[in-house]
Amino acid sequence: MFNIKKTVSSLAGLVGFEQRKDLAIPALDDALLISRSGKLFNKGVHELVNLENIFLTCPDFSRYNTTQTEGELFNEHLSGMVDSAITNVLHGLVNKKKLYTLTKDTLTQTKLYDGVGRLADKIIAHNRFVGFQIETKEGRLGVLPIIRRIMIQVTDQNPNLKFYIYHPEQAEPLMVVNAGSLTPQNGFSAVNVLMLENILMDTAFTSYDKLIVGYYEEDLTGQAVNKDTDLSKAPCGSCNRTNNLMYWSWANNIAIHPFEVASDDIDSTGRTQFRSTDMQFKYTTNWGLNLEIAINCEISEFLIQNQNSLAAPVADQFAVLALEQIMNSTRENSVSEKTKQLAYTALDGGENSPGMYKKLDQALENLSFDFSGFDSPCLPCNTKTGVKYTSVF
Repeated sequence: MFNIKKTVSSLAGLVGFEQRKDLAIPALDDALLISRSGKLFNKGVHELVNLENIFLTCPDFSRYNTTQTEGELFNEHLSGMVDSAITNVLHGLVNKKKLYTLTKDTLTQTKLYDGVGRLADKIIAHNRFVGFQIETKEGRLGVLPIIRRIMIQVTDQNPNLKFYIYHPEQAEPLMVVNAGSLTPQNGFSAVNVLMLENILMDTAFTSYDKLIVGYYEEDLTGQAVNKDTDLSKAPCGSCNRTNNLMYWSWANNIAIHPFEVASDDIDSTGRTQFRSTDMQFKYTTNWGLNLEIAINCEISEFLIQNQNSLAAPVADQFAVLALEQIMNSTRENSVSEKTKQLAYTALDGGENSPGMYKKLDQALENLSFDFSGFDSPCLPCNTKTGVKYTSVF
């Protein structure tokens, strides 16, 4: 999986435009003139893909009921085309399995530990926020922990208990999961966490290496039951093999930090996120909680760091969008019918020359990615060879 918003935003300026001051068209914003790769949308891809043809076949901005100028609307239109070109290329990679044949999807899905707490080990509530901070370990590029289930061991029914999931870059909770009517028993009650990865992939956070999950003790009826476990170190392998294996199934990639935030330091009304400096870590308590976590691979950072490989397909995809706009234009006094026919031919190609559709497909097929320097379980085993991998359809 990858974060489309973050990746598209990071690839803006990979390919840019050449400003043409000799044409009777609005000037372009500076952001559209940036080209980190050196490639230009309107030079060297196809002769019909030029600013004049794009401007003449744009929607008729004079019909818009807006205070924006024609130049502002034209720049917005071009920016939207660029974003669409990048988005289409990224989805094209996924559809062709260009990267997913070379990267893994889910590394593991597991509980943090096995077993339950002794009913005598009840936790006295003090109206705190208590829970876990989930942190991806340094150097584990692309590792994305996703909470699948939240489990809790409690003494009483809890009709009002809710679990809160926070991200460090957002004050409001990412999710609030209603625990429903948890029934006390000699074990854990569980609630499923649905669509967390979709919510994360629809954000533009700069980092996804930390998540917080927990509950406000004032919502709790009765008491949570502590499990005697230390999540900061591996259990004894010879005396507790099951939990040792379970620990190492997640501990190579993530760390779990149990913590509390005192009642004076939380927003008990709005339930916005507390300051990280107010988190007090306590590794020998689990606050009655256990989690089932899927450790997935999220390749946004890999794509961003390999963005120069995407410049040619992005330029070709923009050309396809521009030629389709020219070919399908119904605007009065735009381009000639001959130009529209030439755009059609440019897309489909002739008997002896491939068109832009074929060229774009070939550009995606020819992509290669250099995995050297990447040390991550999400990437191929021989990532340090410096060899460039090219997948074959």
